[in-house]
Amino acid sequence: MSESIPEFVDKLHIVSLTDALFMLNGAIDAGRSEGVTLQEVHAHLEEGDLVEHLEQRLGVQFSGVRSGTEQNKLFIEALKYVRDVIDGRERRKFGVEHNGVCMLIAYITEIIQSASWNIDSLPMHGQPG
Repeated sequence: MSESIPEFVDKLHIVSLTDALFMLNGAIDAGRSEGVTLQEVHAHLEEGDLVEHLEQRLGVQFSGVRSGTEQNKLFIEALKYVRDVIDGRERRKFGVEHNGVCMLIAYITEIIQSASWNIDSLPMHGQPG
């Protein structure tokens, strides 16, 4: 029996993912990610309110994956998928064991690296469209 392809594959926009990376990176640089644990991120990911929680907790504003959008739904699904595949091996797989924001950056990087996003959403300079 073949495994079904998750809904987010080929629908999640690369710009949504990179926007989230920029916001998280800025929060780390500003020192606002201190104290955000892996457990906290996992709990809000499970509840489906991770983006809203991080906006309040980190003082950032996500645009590509903002709450109430299809990209938000796909983003949460993709993060849950990576979480389930990694299954508690964040330290071994990504070198992350304390900072939940760093874990999210690793998860998003894994989504990008595995090409689980819509290639047509990649803006190509000099190309029609």
